[in-house]
Amino acid sequence: MMDSYLIHSHLIKSIECIEQNYQIIFQREFSKTFLEGASGSFTIDNDLQAVPLYAGIGATILSQRGLINPDRKMHLQLSLIELIVNAIEHGSCGITYEEKTKNLEAGFSSVDLIAEKCKDPEINAKRVFFSWDIKPDKSTFIIRDQGKGFDVNAYKNKMKTQSEYSLHGRGIKMAAALFKNLKYNSIGNQAALIVEHELSVEDQVPIGFTREKAILVKKGDVILKEGDPSDCLYYISSGTYEVLHNDKCVGTLSAQDIFMGEMSFLLNQRRSATIRATSSGKLIHLTQKTFVNIIRDYPHYGIFLSKLLAKRIVRSNEQAANRQ
Repeated sequence: MMDSYLIHSHLIKSIECIEQNYQIIFQREFSKTFLEGASGSFTIDNDLQAVPLYAGIGATILSQRGLINPDRKMHLQLSLIELIVNAIEHGSCGITYEEKTKNLEAGFSSVDLIAEKCKDPEINAKRVFFSWDIKPDKSTFIIRDQGKGFDVNAYKNKMKTQSEYSLHGRGIKMAAALFKNLKYNSIGNQAALIVEHELSVEDQVPIGFTREKAILVKKGDVILKEGDPSDCLYYISSGTYEVLHNDKCVGTLSAQDIFMGEMSFLLNQRRSATIRATSSGKLIHLTQKTFVNIIRDYPHYGIFLSKLLAKRIVRSNEQAANRQ
């Protein structure tokens, strides 16, 4: 539910979010087979209208992989929405209990109050960081804001005596009731919601991939070396990487790029650049046999890869043009 005048801006924001994170759709097909788990993250600005979209992606990932019953998807999404909203309102924007009460009683919405708060450039620059880490038996969702935090124990004691119809605290109550394992850090600016997987749920993710070993990398590790044979490529599960040509950084890679080393691999050429990790991360080593089998069994991946390579070439041309 939203005011009609917000539909246009919200639709554009939704499309931008999907476009920027399209790799999640692809990862859904690959990660169940190749990875013991998966991870991802979003950086969210102070816009409540976009929160359901981000929370929805987090909940959909578990539902589509058969890790939770589809009936619980809505529960998880609602819990994540409430926790992210709290992080924006009380964390990033520093809205107090008294401010929110006064605003609601006057007939204004939280959206209005946040917009007023964000007129302050310092508040407007703050962000909420939403990430998830999927393991075989459970998934952990982390919501962290850039606020000062709050006294978690005092808040819990207050909630025990507060009416269930109160306009405050319903988000945390809901998340704690639906998912028993909700934890906060010592200063109260980070919440961790742990979701136990329902292993009896039918796995709806396509099977048939050959399992490949995950490689954990550290910052500074050289993954590919310029001039080496191109006998494999890597699926980027997480981490950030720099592309070096003649010891000069000519680009960067992340999970959004999905593959690493695919150009020289597909063209059967020697590596044209060195790739070095700029953070810790996880990669999946894919042999030629594995890759060919994937394309043979799932032809639509080939179409997706063609589009991915086309975008990569366009981006490289744009970067080259900007350097001239």
